[in-house]
Amino acid sequence: MADINAGAQAPQTTPPPVEHCSCGCGGNGKKLRDINIIEACKLFFMNYANFEGRATRAEFWWAYLMVFVVSLIPFVSFVWAIAVLIPSIAVGVRRLHDIEKSGWYYLLFLIPIVGFILMIVWFVKEGTKGANQYGEDPQYE
Repeated sequence: MADINAGAQAPQTTPPPVEHCSCGCGGNGKKLRDINIIEACKLFFMNYANFEGRATRAEFWWAYLMVFVVSLIPFVSFVWAIAVLIPSIAVGVRRLHDIEKSGWYYLLFLIPIVGFILMIVWFVKEGTKGANQYGEDPQYE
């Protein structure tokens, strides 16, 4: 007796896209950047007045930790605050770009308490995966 389905082809199934593979590339073929405090400080000063592009959470928080720790040193804090004012704003704007927010939202810091809380929530939020309107994903090289 002949099988009725003998001539029919099996449906082709495509495997689901890989989000995270074992090589650490996130499935996009690019290497995941490991930003430590030294690299974050370098990026902070190299992008001194760069308000374009994106900044990862690690880059942002390591830079702010460095700014905070150095500002605790007596007799240096005033000069330090003036020196890092522009790059601190720039890294904040780039961090907002990473979550697809305009840099103008940085002005929310001018609203007492509510603005500060909202900015902290946005700064800890994970950035957009892949490219967005502000550039490529900074987590990958």
